[in-house]
Amino acid sequence: MYKILMKKIVLSIFLLFSSSGYCYQLKALYKGSFYQKNLLTTDFNGKLLQALVYIPNKTAKAILIVSPTIVGVTPIESVSARYFSKNDFLVIVPLPFENEVNNLHPNVDNFDIEFLRPAEFAVKFITIIDQYLSLDSELPVFALGASQGGIYSLVIASHVPRVKAAWIASTGGDLPSIYAYSTAYKIRLARARMMQDLNFVTSVQYEEYLRQKLQNDPLQLCSRVYGKLVQTISLKDSKVPTKNQLELAHACKPDQLITLSTGHLLGTMSILNYRANILQFFNANL
Repeated sequence: MYKILMKKIVLSIFLLFSSSGYCYQLKALYKGSFYQKNLLTTDFNGKLLQALVYIPNKTAKAILIVSPTIVGVTPIESVSARYFSKNDFLVIVPLPFENEVNNLHPNVDNFDIEFLRPAEFAVKFITIIDQYLSLDSELPVFALGASQGGIYSLVIASHVPRVKAAWIASTGGDLPSIYAYSTAYKIRLARARMMQDLNFVTSVQYEEYLRQKLQNDPLQLCSRVYGKLVQTISLKDSKVPTKNQLELAHACKPDQLITLSTGHLLGTMSILNYRANILQFFNANL
């Protein structure tokens, strides 16, 4: 009987709804003892936009946006989503969207255009889920992310008034410097492509060019963050250089600052190691 029910859930036709002018589809992927995992599909200016939505079987006490790193959804986000949904958080994991960094010939003008999209997408997902589940429009929202996901979480925390608290890990500010010196593969590849297109020889030239072009930066968000903020810093990081993480901490003055004697990978994985602390932090700010 259970297998038949699961088959019906997984193979069922997408449910089509309209929410505040949004057309979307919600497909059940998994039904467990603690939560139901769904794929939410909608659009943004004619382009596909998706998120994984973990709906707790009990009444949700809050919404949590878990933003993935630059490599996409990994066990860090999946395990976090399951953990928090088991603790009665409705968890939304936005799937990667088209990003200028991934283009063959990146256009720096689009970097600023993309900067606020995580907040725009989060609001869209929240609005859809609010109406679909008839949630309280004032249900608290929290943000969690590491590396690029941390930047996205900071964008969300500074542009979505319902956010009560955010936890970010291995995240930095001063994007021109990060783009110019990060050892992260996708950033290095984009840097090489853009420097070739611009006939730049050194990363210093590239950095100065970006300083002239980029208007938005995580450092500018600190003064308008809604709610509390915890930041963890990786002290041996080259992908989001430690100095950039320290600059962000200096600008944001988080309510709690945690330093880790690790590199980038273990710094991002700290979200898993600290998940009980994160849960306690979020619960304290409901």
